[in-house]
Amino acid sequence: MMSADMIGQLANESVVALFDVLGEGIVLFDEHQIVHYCNEKAKRICEGMLEECVGHPWPDDMMFSLPSLSGSLSSQPALQFSHKEELFQASFSTLRDGKLDKEFGVCKILPLPQLDTLLKERDRLFQLATLNEMLPAILHELRNPLAAIDTMVQLLLEETESEEIGNDLHAILSEVRRMNLTLKGVGSVSHDLISSKNHAVDFAIEEVVRVMDSLAGRAGITIRSDVAIMPLLPIDPSVISAIVFNLLNNAIAASEVNSQIEIKARLHDRATFELSITDEGKGMTPEVLTRCRELFFTTKRKGNGIGLALCSQTVEKSGGEFLIESEVGKGTSITMRIPVTKSQRPQTQLRSVSSTL
Repeated sequence: MMSADMIGQLANESVVALFDVLGEGIVLFDEHQIVHYCNEKAKRICEGMLEECVGHPWPDDMMFSLPSLSGSLSSQPALQFSHKEELFQASFSTLRDGKLDKEFGVCKILPLPQLDTLLKERDRLFQLATLNEMLPAILHELRNPLAAIDTMVQLLLEETESEEIGNDLHAILSEVRRMNLTLKGVGSVSHDLISSKNHAVDFAIEEVVRVMDSLAGRAGITIRSDVAIMPLLPIDPSVISAIVFNLLNNAIAASEVNSQIEIKARLHDRATFELSITDEGKGMTPEVLTRCRELFFTTKRKGNGIGLALCSQTVEKSGGEFLIESEVGKGTSITMRIPVTKSQRPQTQLRSVSSTL
């Protein structure tokens, strides 16, 4: 380490003192690449390798090389290196001592624990962009045969007299419709939520609930639907269906056997559409709650971290708000509010619909 006498020779004593409390590693070197000082952070990063460097030239076997002071260090590109399976970045600048008329090089070493994650997310974004180009054609090819299967199963249900066969056909129909919702969720959740035309949003929500109730029932979970009969609203039914599907899917995954999920939807003052989904599941820690809207962030073993992020972005892009409340051991409640224009269909009474098929 730089001796007290050497520190005292520097006109920038206060700057050197500041180096000791910075959150990044600092190394001072001269034009001969002799190390004059390194702070405690730099020592910890390099695990004591710098202790013997002070007063000596920068060793050739270090993890990176120091640049020459002959050029402009501010234009020197930052160097990235790995050490003990951790990533770091070294950047360079100059510090001039006016009293000694001497210039020192400053090497700043910053841990980059998120660099690998950022690179992986960049690659995933490229993959998503490629998939997005192909998705419309893929969805078209899948939806057509599924629609044909849906129609055929319904015809068979009307014709069969066997209760056992009828139950099997109902199971098939439920799965086909869940597949349709999955495809709709993939293809529509990032589209514009506000539509130029008015639609029966309440019917779209109830359709999703009826299909998802089958999945919830197999997991021992009850879905209670409380949806108001609303006027036609300028909301795209495919997008709202995709959002409800994603949120219900998350709620089911977080819930335990014999628990309940409640979904409510209503129109407030004929101006604000509100939808809420509340579960009695595991809940989120404050740390997870803070990050749960981040793209690619997930706590699921096979999750992708896309659904909730896109739902939130889609609602907020429409001028609405997307609120998440959660407590560990008590569950999670998600509420979305979307401003809408005055609708066309008369408002009628509230109805509570059981989602059990």
